[in-house]
Amino acid sequence: ARFQALTGRTDKPLPDDAQWSEWRRDQITGIVRRVYLETYAIKPGLRISADTITYGDGPDQTGGWEQSRPYREVLQDWRAWMEEGILDLNIPMNYKREFCTGGPIPGCFGGFSQRDWYEHWNAFAKDHQYRRATAIGSAIYLNSVPDSVIQVRKALAPSAAGNPSHGWVGYSY
Repeated sequence: ARFQALTGRTDKPLPDDAQWSEWRRDQITGIVRRVYLETYAIKPGLRISADTITYGDGPDQTGGWEQSRPYREVLQDWRAWMEEGILDLNIPMNYKREFCTGGPIPGCFGGFSQRDWYEHWNAFAKDHQYRRATAIGSAIYLNSVPDSVIQVRKALAPSAAGNPSHGWVGYSY
């Protein structure tokens, strides 16, 4: 009803309707903005963080940020949240398997190189901090200890453009 009132539309939009997706994405951004501003008003020293999505390959390989799965499917515009400054710390949940290098490898779904995806998302997140901070999240439960160590080192290394992350977060079940 709120969407219809704002847009003047009377139909029930389909899930992949571009205007509907944009409106829902804007609602999520509005919540992030409100949390940031209201929290800052109460306690200016507090920092707002979010664990964000990194599905699929990175934006530079899929046609840009607006073509990435987090933006299109999950409706998270965390790149814009960082640029606007309404998120102090971004923790991209970059849950990829280091041993999945493409091809038919047991445990690797679809034959994609999750190793490459991990590196692509790391670079994107490090290069889009906008004077905020990013700590790369890795899924140590998906990797062996040696592969987890490799991913920690990648998370802490600067991007090709020379931008470092501000840390690493390990997720384990």
